[in-house]
Amino acid sequence: MKYLNEIKRMLEEYTGRELSAWHMPGHKRKPVFPGFWEEMFRYDVTEVPGTDDLHHASGAIRRSQEEAAGVYGADFSHYLVGGSTAGILASIGAATKLWREKRKTRKAPTFLVASNCHKSVWNGLRLVGAKTIPVTPAEDPVYGPVLSDELLRVLSEKIEDSDQVAGCILTSPTYAGVISPLGELHAVLEVYGIPMIVDEAHGAHLPFCKDPALESGVSCSAEYVVQSLHKTLPALTQTAILHVNGEKEADEAVTEQLAVFESSSPSYILMLSAEQAVAWADRHREELMAYPDRMREFREELSKELKHLELVKHPGSQDPSRLMLQVGRGTEVSEESRLLLTGTGMAAWLERETGVVAELAGSREVILLSSVCDEEEDLRQLKDALLRLDEEIGGAEETKESEKSEEFEEAEDTSASEDDITEVLTGPGPAVQAPLLRVGDFVQRDIYVYPPGVPILRSGERVTESALKRLEEERAAGRRIYGL
Repeated sequence: MKYLNEIKRMLEEYTGRELSAWHMPGHKRKPVFPGFWEEMFRYDVTEVPGTDDLHHASGAIRRSQEEAAGVYGADFSHYLVGGSTAGILASIGAATKLWREKRKTRKAPTFLVASNCHKSVWNGLRLVGAKTIPVTPAEDPVYGPVLSDELLRVLSEKIEDSDQVAGCILTSPTYAGVISPLGELHAVLEVYGIPMIVDEAHGAHLPFCKDPALESGVSCSAEYVVQSLHKTLPALTQTAILHVNGEKEADEAVTEQLAVFESSSPSYILMLSAEQAVAWADRHREELMAYPDRMREFREELSKELKHLELVKHPGSQDPSRLMLQVGRGTEVSEESRLLLTGTGMAAWLERETGVVAELAGSREVILLSSVCDEEEDLRQLKDALLRLDEEIGGAEETKESEKSEEFEEAEDTSASEDDITEVLTGPGPAVQAPLLRVGDFVQRDIYVYPPGVPILRSGERVTESALKRLEEERAAGRRIYGL
């Protein structure tokens, strides 16, 4: 069976020639630094004859992307060296371009947007001057799925003319691994003639799992599907892939937009990493197909032994590689140990006491990410660490005594008042409390915590009581709030 190797072969052939480099990059492919830099610099070439050009691919890069599309089952695929952000911006730009050409208008497009979309989605929509209509996730506003009933409600109650809608943008899986029923949602949108953009940044592995419960936007022929290869497959950070399904004009529009939103000097090292990650997944399909059941078994065993922690389950399908934990509602600890109930407190304890570093530490939850590269010993060590944390929480509940760490004290000092979010300002005089947000205020920029990067308040919105309460929880847990 033929596997992806075009970019690697191109780089090996080109660097094998005895050529004198009087062009970029500045290291001139010489061993300037010792160690791994030598090999990296050797393959770090630029757009010269014999290397192809990502933005005008006609040789090895074009063939590699065509093979990647075949591996995933998409009509067209594009390697991204600017992460999923570049793919999301390009997809929004392409959908807008095609909508304007079809309607012969320069008016602002309208997009249906899941309210738990990443900040890059909202940035992209601002760039095209879009009007937005929110689609609310079920149960949890950040981690929950979007269900077809809600989409149908929005279409029937909020949309007078579907011709004014340039696209619908959804996040699946969410940061917690919750998967929306993309097949159902796409079928609804097809009836209205609305293309679907799926931010599938956390799901590059899903098409290889062949599990009906783990539905990918690629398998349901969504028009644009953006995946971060580095999040769940063995690839360098910043590598991603954009899949396009539909007519060639849709692919041409995306290609044009990628030239706008990505560097004009894309890294061949990142392109090589993207190609090799897809090739690896293609070669390891059996492992990827077995992986969901392996993780479900791990989750089941872990759940049986946990007494105070619980694995959170949201409606919709769940990618078992994501472990979202929070303290059970019935658990109480002493005032001295209360920060151990927060996600930041649990994450700090895990890193300090067991060396386990969490992906996300929220105000209440902690999220840990597994991948197919985790071995049985890795899972055993994680289970031991989580059981130790569970026992620590139980001990705090029973004895009502525990020492706070410096991290916890710092988190407590930044807690907000009940009325507004405040910040201590110091100057020549005494420190004063300066109010930053009150209910009813307009905000002038997105306000969010990262990760997951989902705005709690978006630019132009009024501050609500629920948003303020959420910000208070995040501040009290010691999380940094961006945009204030």
